[in-house]
Amino acid sequence: MSTRLLKCYGKECVEQNKKWQKEELNKISGKNYCRKHFIEITKENSERDVIYRRIAHALGIQYPTPLIKKQIKDLHTVGYDYKSIADAVDYGLQMKGYSNFSRFGIKFAEYYIEEAKQLEEKKPVEHKPVVKRMVKFVPGKGPKKPGLFGKEWDIEKELGDLEDDNAEFYRGE
Repeated sequence: MSTRLLKCYGKECVEQNKKWQKEELNKISGKNYCRKHFIEITKENSERDVIYRRIAHALGIQYPTPLIKKQIKDLHTVGYDYKSIADAVDYGLQMKGYSNFSRFGIKFAEYYIEEAKQLEEKKPVEHKPVVKRMVKFVPGKGPKKPGLFGKEWDIEKELGDLEDDNAEFYRGE
């Protein structure tokens, strides 16, 4: 009895009309993908979700609107990567003072993508030392925080003033 071969919806597999065994395919949103394309699609989906959150945070909204999602998709389809789109949104908001995104979404970003890329290339790379901090729980101090097992803590006492260079921090390993 012959096994049925299924189609992969990845770009190269569709162009070459490749067929795969069912066991070799993974499903995303009801479509089958070979291992190579499955990894590409999941990576792209995770990048897109990160950029959605980054842009929503920059705009001061909880979630991107459908208009903003469509504009991001259109810019990505034209050939811009997600990071360039997010950098252009940040550039338009911070440097150019754009604030009318509620009506027109992030349409302004396409005009600032090249400027944001040039600015990013000129920016020097900063290497900051990584300092891990531990918070010590102090019973009876500070507000109760959910998820901290009901213990109260005083973060100002433990971490000190973050702006003060002479503050003593608990250093993790």
